[in-house]
Amino acid sequence: MKTLSELVAEIAYVQEAEVTEWIAAAWLHPIREEDRYLFSEAEEARLRLIVEMRYDMGVETDIMPLVLSLLDQLYGARCQLHALSRAVAAQPESVRAAIYALLRR
Repeated sequence: MKTLSELVAEIAYVQEAEVTEWIAAAWLHPIREEDRYLFSEAEEARLRLIVEMRYDMGVETDIMPLVLSLLDQLYGARCQLHALSRAVAAQPESVRAAIYALLRR
């Protein structure tokens, strides 16, 4: 876990006030501990992605909620697909073969 101050020191272009606004807008969901924010690895990656989209790709502030929502949906779908793949892999060969045959149609 890293603090907001640590991340701002590491990441170019971004200031604490701006990240605090993104937290208030629910773009980020760090853990609030007393007078500081703590970022998990996933939240750090999300912060870095937001910075990249804002400053390198030029994604406007008013569009960002839509982009983040779509990315969250894509991530959720990927997690479900991985879970489904693990469930299929755990089945007997005959069941896996039947599932794969249906998927090829």
